[in-house]
Amino acid sequence: MNDLNTILIEGKLTHDPTITMITADAVVCRFSIAVNRRYMDRKKSEYVENVSYFIVETWGKVAENCAKWLTKGRGVRVVGHLKQHRWTENRPESYPRERVYILSEHIEFSPIKNKSEEKTIEIIKPDTDEKNNIETVEAQNILDKTVEEINKVEE
Repeated sequence: MNDLNTILIEGKLTHDPTITMITADAVVCRFSIAVNRRYMDRKKSEYVENVSYFIVETWGKVAENCAKWLTKGRGVRVVGHLKQHRWTENRPESYPRERVYILSEHIEFSPIKNKSEEKTIEIIKPDTDEKNNIETVEAQNILDKTVEEINKVEE
């Protein structure tokens, strides 16, 4: 049997992401997400909400995009795998410690609902000269149109 380590999780950011330059080419972005789970407590006959928190780590271009577009409260869907980090602190009473986090391979951002969060993105077109290769697009308008089209199809 082959081992399997894959996770798909969806939640909202608990704080703004932090980005760190490891080397000139290596960028890492870390953030945590809260995932709500709602279930029926049969003894009390009422719904109970349980919240779990997960640390997510991204690298490279995905990390740059996360740092640019994600803010506290924004929804994300993360596809990746679990990674365990183990260490021992250098103190007399130290003991082995560990942390499990999600190393992302793919991240989807939820649409921005608040107009004050609207940002612009730059799209670099290949096969054009430097002066004419940047086209500014309002990201919010693109997301809104996509969501409207999806909602029309679902109706």
